[in-house]
Amino acid sequence: MLEDVGTMVAAGICSFKPFMAYRGVLMACDDVLTVCMERVP
Repeated sequence: MLEDVGTMVAAGICSFKPFMAYRGVLMACDDVLTVCMERVP
């Protein structure tokens, strides 16, 4: 999904929601959260 952030922003998506709950199911680790915050404008 991170590779598609630019395309999603260009399409008008203005918010992204990484989950920090539900360990083993939806939980994003700290490394993934850091990369997300660096890539999302």
